[in-house]
Amino acid sequence: MRILVLLLTLFVSATVLAATPGPCLLKAAELAPVLGHMPLDGKADVDPLGNPMCVYGMKDDFGHRFLLRVDRSPWDRKRYDQRLSLARGSGIREVVLLKDVGDAGFFVEGAAGALAGTRYIEISGFKTAALRPVQADEAASLLKLIIERLPKQ
Repeated sequence: MRILVLLLTLFVSATVLAATPGPCLLKAAELAPVLGHMPLDGKADVDPLGNPMCVYGMKDDFGHRFLLRVDRSPWDRKRYDQRLSLARGSGIREVVLLKDVGDAGFFVEGAAGALAGTRYIEISGFKTAALRPVQADEAASLLKLIIERLPKQ
């Protein structure tokens, strides 16, 4: 019985991993103009919830990094709106709604997110990893590029 459970667990894990898009959907050279420096190549990782993400670090600086995360569980508009509300926070940060980015997109100082079908993509680290102020249209361009590269569902 234990062997059956172990095999089933391995099969389900392999199926989820195969269905999950690779997290490093941007090249360091594509981020360089936005961040104002050439980041290190992205390294695949997972966030604390098990979602695939890609970490782009700065040379000789371990604390400043740019993150790209693609949520592995299906999202809907209500869940996206909750994330947007969280991004707004206490009203201190100005939210820019991004047009023509997936089904919905937003930018706040430091991060941006988009809903594309049932996938949620978030990029963050604009404040910590950039050497220059990042603009909403630059974040929109990165999100569009990521959405184009997502495997078709």
